[in-house]
Formats: sequence, structure tokens, C-alpha cells
Amino acid sequence: REIELFYKASSANGLKGWNYYMFSQGRNPRHKGYSGDTFYWFSPLTPEGERTNAFPLIKKMSKIIKTSESVILNAKRKAEVCVLFYPPYYATELERPENGKSGLQFTPAMIRRTAYFDGLLKALLVLNIDYDMLDLSKASVKTLSNYKQVWAFSTDEMNARDQQIIVDYTQAGGNIVLFPYLPDREMTQKTCKIIRDALSVEPSGTEIIDSPLIDIFNLKDIKCSNPQIVYSDESLSSAEIIARTINGKACGFEKSLGNGSLIHLGTWIGFDTEGHKPVYEAILNRSGAKLRQSSANNENLSVRQRFTDDQSSILFIGNYYNEEHEGKITYTHPKTGEAITVPYSLDKMLWPALYAVLSPVCLNVANGLKILHCTSDILNIEESDGQLKITLFGDRDLLGEMVFEGKNISKVKSASIDGDDPELIWHKNRIVLHYNHKYRIEMSLTVKIS
Repeated sequence: REIELFYKASSANGLKGWNYYMFSQGRNPRHKGYSGDTFYWFSPLTPEGERTNAFPLIKKMSKIIKTSESVILNAKRKAEVCVLFYPPYYATELERPENGKSGLQFTPAMIRRTAYFDGLLKALLVLNIDYDMLDLSKASVKTLSNYKQVWAFSTDEMNARDQQIIVDYTQAGGNIVLFPYLPDREMTQKTCKIIRDALSVEPSGTEIIDSPLIDIFNLKDIKCSNPQIVYSDESLSSAEIIARTINGKACGFEKSLGNGSLIHLGTWIGFDTEGHKPVYEAILNRSGAKLRQSSANNENLSVRQRFTDDQSSILFIGNYYNEEHEGKITYTHPKTGEAITVPYSLDKMLWPALYAVLSPVCLNVANGLKILHCTSDILNIEESDGQLKITLFGDRDLLGEMVFEGKNISKVKSASIDGDDPELIWHKNRIVLHYNHKYRIEMSLTVKIS
């Protein structure tokens, strides 16, 4: 189940290629194998070509991709939030000695995982935020201006050109969130304070506290890290102080810069407590950006939606937890912008543990007829002699739901699934089918069209 969840999540997050390496397990010549007589475990085939328990999943995923391939390949994320990636912080194969003489407050290699990857990026994922990523060293004011809020993980070092891009974007009307430090030098250690000079702000010192906490906005005792970079209230007289240490010193502020604004937090909070979620949410809400194209009323459900240029999309609904959850999903109709729910005509649905749905949205299946969404895996679609034959597969604990729409929706006359006749439920000029999935068995849905 975990592998299927991973495959579907990868496809929903932009995976464009599929390479099964290795598709079959190998067998080494005698006395030649580094790890014994075989290599590569859990392959779909054994060295003798026999199918393993991984084969059915690979076969099913191949059918899913073949059926919805054009949507998966052409779908793109719609995001008004951007996170910057800065390559110099990761160019650390050869580390320079750091014994404190350089006076660095933050060394990228020491905090980049907990502050950035497992911090900011993980929080955005859990909060179901739609965001893009750009390389700061290649970004321009023009590319950044496509976003209402840009996040920059920044330490002591940042090259002059890149500092200037951040300043120019903000002055042009952008909103930047920069943490945990306002850089004071380039990567070569040459003094460079372009961002500080633009803000007319300098830190007044640092604080190191056992079990460090800060108050930010109206949120109290938020876990953070050492050191906290602090500023005098006088130096922030033209800014809004948004965060203070437990000693009352200002360690975060928002300040206007040209036509835009910069939010700075002089520490990093990562993402390892429940209290961190409302902090990220509060900062994101300052932007006025549309944060989500899809959402769930249960925070334990993950959703993603990507859109094509021909008014279709791919929708991912996943439960990463080893327990079932109830909830209702809301996503955006790719043509009209209407908010659509899953389930469509019920209050909620049970989502099985460690399971995901990867559904095309507004998939053309016949002239004037589309599948709006489906909670089953769609493995094949055939149209002939006035009827549709759709092969489906799904988890037995998940309610099957397929919704049809289109200008010829009135031509749908009946439906049957393996001999059963589900009711055609008319709802808001659409047809909803509800059915039960069978245990590890493909099902055949036949829809008759006049």
C-alpha cells in the first residue's frame, strides 16, 4: 500500500517519467556477486520470470497512467506562493573549516534540513499549500512578480546579485518572507549588506536561551531555535514588530519597502510541533494569495490539484496515516472555477489508511460527456455502439463515486457494474454514481448513451 501511495503522490506532484529499475531480479555468476547470488529484491519478476506480489501494482499503475497520461503529463501547479532555492547553500561537498572565527551566526549545512526541507517545505506540504520553487541565482524580478508571496531561506551569506533581486522584487510590489538572518556578506565573505541597507535595519545582538520560545503575532510560546537575532525597538520604529523573544526583545518584523513589504524572522522554527502550523498559516495569510486550489476538512488528508491548458486537471487525495479518516474534499473546477466536493452529494466519506486516489478531472470520455471525478482507479475506457465501458479498481473500504457532466449529460440512460444497476442520481445538472468496490478485483462499468 505504501508503494502505491508513493507512486500516486509522485504523479500528482509532477513526476513525468517512469523507469522500473530493475523490473526483474538478477542472478550473479557463481563467486562473482558482491552481495551473493542475487541482486535487487522485491522486483516485479524473479530471475526466472515469475511474477512477485509487486507485479499486480506495477500493472495497475501502468493502466492508470495510460488512461490519464495526457492529463498527468500536461498538468501544472497553479501557485501564488513561491519558495526560493539557493544552490550555494547546498554546494558543500568540500566544506571550509568553520571554527567560529568567521563570525557566522548560521551555517547552511548545519540547519538547512531542519529549517528548510523538514521545516518550511514540510509545513507547506502538510498545510496543502500550492507553491512553486525557483532558483534564486537564476530568478529575475519578472519571474518573481508572478507570485504574491516569496519565501527565502537566508543565512549570513548571500551574493550581491541575489540580495539585489530580493530588494528589487520587494520594491516593485512583492511580498518577501526572509528567515533566519539578514545577510551581511557574500559567499566569498566580502561584506555585502544590500538588504539591510535597503531596510535601514541592523541587528542589535543575539539571544541564546535554553528551550527557546518566541511570541509571534497572537501566538504564544512557539518553539524556535538558537540563536535568536534581536533588534532594538528604536531601529524598528517604521516597522511592525511581529515577534519577540521570551525576554521581550524584538526578533521579527514586517516593514514596507517601496511598493512591497518584507517579513523577517530572526530565527527558524522548523516543523516538529503542532504549534508551528498556525505560525506558517498566519504568515501565508499576510500575502492575500490564494493558498490552495484544493483542500480537505480533515487536516490528516492531503490533497493536490494540477491543471492543464485544455481545462482539465489531475486530483490527488491521500491518507498517509495508518488509520482511516473521514472527511470531505473540495477542489476547483478547471473550466468554471466552481468549488466541487468529494463526495459530491454526501456529507463525508471514509478514506482508508495508507491509500490515495488519483483522479482525472473533466476527462472527455464521449462527445459532450466528461468524467468530473472518480474515487476509483480508472484503468481503461472504451466507447462503442452507444455505450461506454470503463474498467475500475478500488479499495473495498472506499465508497466508489463517479460523477459525469457535459452538454450531452441528458443522453446518459443507464449504468451497470458487473450486473448491478446503480441509481443515476441527478444533482446540479450532473449524474452521480455510487457503488461498492470489490476486494482486489477489477470491475466493469457500462454506461448506455442514447
